[in-house]
Amino acid sequence: VTGRILVLWVANHTVDATWTVFTLVAVYMLSELCRGPYYLANCLGSPNSSLTWLRYNAFKVLYPIGFTCEALVFLNIFLQSGPIDIDFKNPTFLFALLFPPFFLMIAYFLFSSMSRKAAQKNKELANARAKSD
Repeated sequence: VTGRILVLWVANHTVDATWTVFTLVAVYMLSELCRGPYYLANCLGSPNSSLTWLRYNAFKVLYPIGFTCEALVFLNIFLQSGPIDIDFKNPTFLFALLFPPFFLMIAYFLFSSMSRKAAQKNKELANARAKSD
């Protein structure tokens, strides 16, 4: 999270403190609050089914909000940067042209892979619950 916030606010001075940025940082923090205790419990050798469920299911809400906010932050930066030359040799133009489809591809890949992992973990949790009953 620290690296994300560093890039967002320190390295990129054009990002304004808008509701989008606030929401994005809140989503980053919430995702770490879901992941951190899960990893800590596993490192201590005492995995917890509630933490496991939260770790692998919170993304269903947080990912779409985070992806949308990231896209809006990038769009805001792009709009603030002003007009750019339409020239395929211009790296700014190429970035503006190639980034949106790349971003959508990455978002789809991340959400799909987490969905598969969540389904696997939810099945494991259900099996463990069935055995304990």
